[in-house]
Amino acid sequence: MTIYGWDASHYDAVPSGARVTSEGFKFMTHKAGGDKNDAELAAWWKALKGQRGKLLLGAYWVLYPGSPTSRADAFLARLDSQCPGWRDGPFILQADCEIWNGDTSTKPGKTDIKSFCDHLKSKMPKLRPIVYASAGQYGSSLSGLGYPLWNARYPSSTTGYASTIYNKVGGDKGSGWASYSGRSPQSGSSLRRQRSPARPHATPTPTEARWPS
Repeated sequence: MTIYGWDASHYDAVPSGARVTSEGFKFMTHKAGGDKNDAELAAWWKALKGQRGKLLLGAYWVLYPGSPTSRADAFLARLDSQCPGWRDGPFILQADCEIWNGDTSTKPGKTDIKSFCDHLKSKMPKLRPIVYASAGQYGSSLSGLGYPLWNARYPSSTTGYASTIYNKVGGDKGSGWASYSGRSPQSGSSLRRQRSPARPHATPTPTEARWPS
């Protein structure tokens, strides 16, 4: 089953929780930090936490190479300080692994990613982290990682609702769902929204995900 979600950051205005669910989104994550702490995290949590039960919430941490367990602890500490009550129910813990500004030294390797996720799992044993690490940047290098992958496949046009944009990249048969690193991705971003002054309430970033039903 394909469902829609939104991964947000400081580039996105804090939305109305009722609007997010009314537009058909089933999960939403927000950047917590890793590169720098996201100042909007607390406001986002305050606005969205009332939708729990209708909307699966979560957060992601920009993961850089080195000190993976310390980075995982910093992630959890940031959530504790900004998102009170996040531990009280299901929650997505997402590792954001990619090359930044064309600098390949910012891309974490498999060992760091696994250690980061293993530590999160040891601290939150009921939760299973998901790894945003695209096929284009990682290829087969994450084989045996042991955690679900989140791939990226962006269309040339980003106007419209989630289902419309999803179909532009092939829908359920799109290339973004192709296996890599020995497994099929569990989630696949189809765009990251850019702000538009003419459409302040444009449909937010859709992310297609498959979860066990």
